[in-house]
Amino acid sequence: EELKKFYSMKYGRLIDHCEPVHRKYQLAITKVMGKSMDAIVVDCAKTARECIQFMKEQRIQSETFYPLDFIDAPTLDERLREIRDPKSKMLIDVIKFNPPQIKKALLFAVGNCLVCESDEDARNLAFGGSKRHKVVSLDGTLFQKSGLISGGSFELRQKAKRWDEKQMESLRRRKDHLTEQLKEQIKIKRKEPELGDLRANLKGLEYRLKYSKQNQDKAERDQILKLEKELEQTKRENVGHDPKIKDITDRIQQRSIEIKNIKQDSNKIEDQVFKDFCQEIGVDNIRIYEERELAGQQETVRERMAFKEKETRLKTQLDFEKSRDTLKSYNKWEKDLKENEKELVKLKKEEDSLQESISEIEKQIESKKSQIEGIKSQASDHEAEINELKKKLFSHNKEVNDFRKKINSIEAKIMDKKLERHAILKNSKLD
Repeated sequence: EELKKFYSMKYGRLIDHCEPVHRKYQLAITKVMGKSMDAIVVDCAKTARECIQFMKEQRIQSETFYPLDFIDAPTLDERLREIRDPKSKMLIDVIKFNPPQIKKALLFAVGNCLVCESDEDARNLAFGGSKRHKVVSLDGTLFQKSGLISGGSFELRQKAKRWDEKQMESLRRRKDHLTEQLKEQIKIKRKEPELGDLRANLKGLEYRLKYSKQNQDKAERDQILKLEKELEQTKRENVGHDPKIKDITDRIQQRSIEIKNIKQDSNKIEDQVFKDFCQEIGVDNIRIYEERELAGQQETVRERMAFKEKETRLKTQLDFEKSRDTLKSYNKWEKDLKENEKELVKLKKEEDSLQESISEIEKQIESKKSQIEGIKSQASDHEAEINELKKKLFSHNKEVNDFRKKINSIEAKIMDKKLERHAILKNSKLD
């Protein structure tokens, strides 16, 4: 499961993708497949190497991998299916597997092994002919081509129960799935009264929709008939109006022609009246002159308006400047300037004085620094002398301690001698 999380594995353990076609073949298949039942089938050797590396890093128990592009499965011997005496089947034929791609891995696990009903038939088929075969009986006894015979055991039967457990797990999953479906059906059944009401409402709405459509169709037909009648009436009325419209249009065109002719006659009269004037000013007719003069007058009016506007703006600005007391402001600014200059001179003098004070203070600081350096030098010398005196004091203290030890030793000896003397005197008195 951990490998499936990190790698896109198409398959899984071999036992998860195959099962016997009948329970009686469980022992035989389990015996032949052996450890291959738990082998992990992968699509390529690269995936197998990545999985093995991951298992090493995670310290997971080792597994067997069957990469389909790498394993060398034996070729299926079709002639073995033709054996009729004793009755036998190819083991791979009694195994159901899915997907079909894992057939190569399954063939690699079981090979061209045959399965027989009894041990005797299996023995005869394995060793009785001119060619030996790998045969297994239904009770799990395996006859190898090499002559090795291995029988079923309690452990084999326990291992074969995995097929039943797998089937039970499959049935359990199916049961859970069916249980979920049953719950859904129960929910649906509980909602049947509501569904009945909804169906009834839906049916009522369908009837209402049907009648509404009928009413709508009828209303549309009535409206269409009404509009068609109105259209026919309008057409009949238009037939009576068409001659009037044509007559009015003809009269308008006639009036337009008359107005145009009158305009032309008027222009001719104007040309005759102003002929000499037009020749003097060099224009073809008086209308051109009027248009040019009109344009000039309009331009003159615009220029005059712009000039008036500019004149008004300048007068307003002049009045504003006159209203301001410029001379008074100038005198005030000049007075402020002189006062500022005096203040500047005063501040300059104060700055020079402060600069001198700062220079004097800096000289004093330098002098104090020199004195401090001298004091530090003297302190270093005194500290050296003190250290030397401390060493001498330590040496004297050591000598004093030695003398005290010697004195204590001598006093102890004296005390011993006194005790000996006292003992001798005491003994002498007794004698």
